[in-house]
Amino acid sequence: MQLQYDDNTQTLSLLDDSKKVNHITYELINGDANVHYVFKDTGEEIYQKVHKEAFESSEQDFTVKRLESLEKGYLLKGHFDAVSIDLDNLANVADPLRPTDISFEEEPLVKEFDRDKINKDNAEFTVKLEKAKPTTFNLNVYLDGKIFSKQSVTADIFTKIPKQTDEKLPDPATAKLNNNKTYTDMSYSYFPQMGVSTMSGKAFHQTIFDVVNNGIDEPTTEDFFNQALKYYTLDMRVRFMLAGRKQNIYIYYESDDYSEEEANSTVTSNVHINSNLGLQTVLNVTGKKGETVLVKVPQIEGYKPDKETVKAKINEDGTITTDEKVKYYLIEDDEGSGSTKPPVTTPEPNPNPTSNPNPAPNPNPAPNPNPDKMNGFVGTMKQYVKLYQLEKGQMKLITNKELGKHSNWKFDQTIKVNGKIYYRVATNEWVDAKTVYRYQVESGIVETKDKEFTSLVSSDAKLISNRGLGAHSSWQYDRIAYLGDNEEKYYRVATDEFIAFNDVIQK
Repeated sequence: MQLQYDDNTQTLSLLDDSKKVNHITYELINGDANVHYVFKDTGEEIYQKVHKEAFESSEQDFTVKRLESLEKGYLLKGHFDAVSIDLDNLANVADPLRPTDISFEEEPLVKEFDRDKINKDNAEFTVKLEKAKPTTFNLNVYLDGKIFSKQSVTADIFTKIPKQTDEKLPDPATAKLNNNKTYTDMSYSYFPQMGVSTMSGKAFHQTIFDVVNNGIDEPTTEDFFNQALKYYTLDMRVRFMLAGRKQNIYIYYESDDYSEEEANSTVTSNVHINSNLGLQTVLNVTGKKGETVLVKVPQIEGYKPDKETVKAKINEDGTITTDEKVKYYLIEDDEGSGSTKPPVTTPEPNPNPTSNPNPAPNPNPAPNPNPDKMNGFVGTMKQYVKLYQLEKGQMKLITNKELGKHSNWKFDQTIKVNGKIYYRVATNEWVDAKTVYRYQVESGIVETKDKEFTSLVSSDAKLISNRGLGAHSSWQYDRIAYLGDNEEKYYRVATDEFIAFNDVIQK
């Protein structure tokens, strides 16, 4: 190659074997790649790293560096590192000779590039980091065979398990730990083929409590949950292999006068009683298997039951059932209901009511909006429900009548007045839709899903904080209710206890 200067044109020319060169081709020998590390679920970029000499001669790809190897693992916060994991097929990966030898099969993440197209302006690469399922540890403390306290801690991979400070244990002066019953079960959502693995007994108890806690035989109320978890992660950091892992730990205390044999024969369960006002539920009835007990009939304001108690049988399977039915009678005003505002409308009005044969004269009649025909049922909630009558296109409060708490009513029309929806439950007697809930009459059995604790709500769609249903438990329902402003679908499993449609399976 030679450079030639032309005095006439004052230009330089490049010659190759005396021939002028008009085009120069560059070949990539080596170069750097800038890698952007981005969370796939949020799009947030958390780090950039220039990979030196990524484009080596004759290569068509380069290996992306892991953030852990760059000492940046703390940035991951619940995401898998820059590795290749076939998450969709983890459940099918197994070594026939060692079927329990599982892992996430991490492979180096490789980025391909076209040597003919790469240049300094487009040597940019993006790595999208997958969100990982968190790990969960649940502690269940039992006293005399019944749950005493629960505690749960959830943590993302590449974070630390938070310190637990509100552990609750029975009083050691009146209850002793039975370490022969200490038990744990573990499951892995990414590896369902592993099923559930368990460990139990005194040896297991000593492993997680005695050894780690320097020979302390019993848990203490200060930080003992974290101390137990140190057996699984000494520095409390959640490694990636804990992703999607769920572990339950159970410890059992027994009172000095506790008898397991007697406890096993004693049953506490809810009793469902059929009535003309729907299924009534009496909570926490207790007795011994094989016995017959008297159960008090629930009292409903504004109504009187035809009996005070029913006989219920305590069955060997732990259920308590009765074949008796209860009929509730509406308390008329002259009988007195013990309430200042008893309900006085009929519980099931004529679905096609006729107009009042002797209406009061109206000197200034005004047209009313036209209602729509709609047959259905509504239930009242924890408060008395006001009634309205439609006059001159407006709703006027009825001052001497209300609907009782937790009562059921048919309606046959609906109307919208001033932006509010009303249901007609008797002749020109309307309720504001916001003060009741709609339901359809249907009965059956539902089963909770594989979830340790399924929440319940009351008829006003508020969470019931002190009650819940266990995993894979079956419950009888007597109606499908539509609760809350969005009328979400629920099953009623007790008088004022509802379970969300998506939380159960219909049997």
